[in-house]
Amino acid sequence: MVLCLAIFVSAAPAQEKKAKDKIPGSTGYEDTMDPGDADALIRAPKTVTRNIDRVPVPADAQDVVLKQFGKEFQIFTELPAPFLTGDFDGDGVEDAAIIVRARHPLADKGKYDFISFSPEDEYYGYGDPKVMTTTEWERWQDRKLVLVIHGAGAEGWRSEHPKAKFLLVNLPFDNFYIVHTKIKKKTQDVIAGETSVMSSIVFWTGKKYKYDPMSAVD
Repeated sequence: MVLCLAIFVSAAPAQEKKAKDKIPGSTGYEDTMDPGDADALIRAPKTVTRNIDRVPVPADAQDVVLKQFGKEFQIFTELPAPFLTGDFDGDGVEDAAIIVRARHPLADKGKYDFISFSPEDEYYGYGDPKVMTTTEWERWQDRKLVLVIHGAGAEGWRSEHPKAKFLLVNLPFDNFYIVHTKIKKKTQDVIAGETSVMSSIVFWTGKKYKYDPMSAVD
């Protein structure tokens, strides 16, 4: 009996449930993970449970989209959080990521001087945005595109002349949020997305936006 009791007592701590900490995330989301694993949200091979609240879109957001990208783009207001902010390029200035729809997303690319990427397709070896935005595999009204504005100065993403502007196409997600994590030993904000079967991230490398399914970055 003494031996059985000793085994039970020594095993008890291992059975205790680990405490949960909140991950700094975007407004309207509460992320939880085990302490000490700063990028568990990205690494975990399962969908993370989160409370999704509707995040208000700034009143001037559509005007900024019109000014910086043109009349083709409309904010995807049916989603709970189509507009989020973070510091994606690590310069200390607030940037914005905006989910939009567009029938002809590349029509005014030259006029508005934005850069287009198809990060997931590039990851798998065929990332031409011209091809991926003209392929009719779904109605254009349902296709989620992401506009990213790297802010400049005190006005951040609202600046008249932002640092850079991007169109990201064919990102696989239903939900959209921001994660503050380490990539190659540098802490930065990344754009993360979920579907019913997977999670993935898109992050700024200093030259372009790179896709990573269930990220293996450090």
